[in-house]
Amino acid sequence: MQLTSRNLQAINVFISSCSLVFLALGILVDDWVILSIETEENVKIHSPWKYSTIWPKGDMEVVRIMLLVVLSLSYFYNCYLGMEYTYMFPQTACVTFTAALLTCFTGILLISALLLYHIRLRQGKSVYYSNYHLTWNISTAYISIFLHFASGFFSLLEYQRAIDSSLPSETASQGSDFRMQSGSSIQVISLPETSPPPPSIVRVRSQESKDSDIPKPTQIQKRRVTWAL
Repeated sequence: MQLTSRNLQAINVFISSCSLVFLALGILVDDWVILSIETEENVKIHSPWKYSTIWPKGDMEVVRIMLLVVLSLSYFYNCYLGMEYTYMFPQTACVTFTAALLTCFTGILLISALLLYHIRLRQGKSVYYSNYHLTWNISTAYISIFLHFASGFFSLLEYQRAIDSSLPSETASQGSDFRMQSGSSIQVISLPETSPPPPSIVRVRSQESKDSDIPKPTQIQKRRVTWAL
């Protein structure tokens, strides 16, 4: 079954909404990581969305700022798709390509934030805590990454549809321009009309033909003599 542009837009809005929901779930839960401090019984939970006193000031602040930027871009992207679906934005290839770039950039930024978070956890091991364990709650961020790139894939499909639909109109306009140019060339290139002969020549010929038809006096006298004889 072939998907239409409206179906692609509806699927894209649904996927972007799901990615935003998973990001919001990551904010609500606190136990992304379980930190073991000195002993296994003394544990603490940690989430990159919230401020913690375990690391020095500013060590985890970069990760939190990146996640906040990702959340803002995800919300803006969802509103962008909603405006495109409700025809508040024109249905052009530029609009769909901008949407694809926006969601791919958001997914890449979220991957960078998670990688930096893992690096900070490894650097803090044996310095601020003895060990750490990742919980299933961090998987919400990875699901959101997958949904962002899936939305970008559907945006690229919609962009391809927009490019294909604009090609026939361009070829038709080029054909009409060619016909107009060929028609104008035919109008420009025209054979010269034949000019009538000069009136003086016609008069001379007609006069000569009249003179040849009138009999001369000598011919009349000869006819009379023959009739007398």
